Amino acid sequence: MRNITGLKKSLLGLTLLLAPTFAAVAGTVTFNPTKDSTVTSNGFLGGTGANLGSNSILFSIPKSGFESYPILQFDVSSLAGLTVTGTPTLSLYLSGINGDSSGARTFQIRPITGSWTESTVTWTNLPGISTSVASTSFSGITVGSTIALSLTSGLVQSWIDSPSSNFGFEVREATAPLFDLQFASRETAHQPFLTVTTGSPTPEPGSIFLGLSGIVVGTLVHRRRQKSPTENRN
Repeated sequence: MRNITGLKKSLLGLTLLLAPTFAAVAGTVTFNPTKDSTVTSNGFLGGTGANLGSNSILFSIPKSGFESYPILQFDVSSLAGLTVTGTPTLSLYLSGINGDSSGARTFQIRPITGSWTESTVTWTNLPGISTSVASTSFSGITVGSTIALSLTSGLVQSWIDSPSSNFGFEVREATAPLFDLQFASRETAHQPFLTVTTGSPTPEPGSIFLGLSGIVVGTLVHRRRQKSPTENRN
């Protein structure tokens, strides 16, 4: 009897040691950027060597010769172990418009392929930009409104599964209207935010052992109870 009791205690110890842990709780979460800036070729904003990392505005100007695009990065590593189930969205608050805003605009999400620093990044030294992975179109945008741009679940999931691959993304306009947009940066009260919805967490391998140990203990106890009275006294 002592042998079985000892085995049960050993299995219980391993069960507690290897019991499943969950890195995060499933649901909908919002994140503010860890860094953002505008990269620009626009001479009026300082040109290709200008750093706008501390600016309160993220400029979006697609016109040739004046091109300016917001870049942002979000840390979603707290969602480790979870699976993205919905379409992640980037929300940007429109703080200003320069020109006519009646036309349609299409925004693309283009992942950045290398590390960058908010306080030093420029049009010239920004690492490579991938092709568009998602796009969203709007028309009749007004100051004081918030627009929501779609990302892909695959992109955000890759940041969750491999945080070292997360270098953020550029928001680039595919159209070239005659006016520019000014979005609030993270230095303001209306900073951008990323919304991510996830499903049930994935248990660690220890959960498999938890189930198996329970089966083994139950089986041993059952067999012990089936032994004869003489055997039980030994």
